[in-house]
Amino acid sequence: SDSIFGGGSIVRIQPSDSGIRFVYELRPGDRYPWAGVNLRLADSSQPPVDAAAWQALEIKARSTGGKPLRLQL
Repeated sequence: SDSIFGGGSIVRIQPSDSGIRFVYELRPGDRYPWAGVNLRLADSSQPPVDAAAWQALEIKARSTGGKPLRLQL
């Protein structure tokens, strides 16, 4: 989140029975408040994830308070 640049936004990742829940709160303190999560299925230090057994990767996104939500994949 923007907290690495002195902002006040917070991010929490909560595992659940159905997957992983990402909860964020944008707070004042940075010119452009932001929060995010980086899901790395592979990087240069590890082999790629074998997703052959997966049926799907489902992403559900919702914002509260009528604020816009940007999703970058």
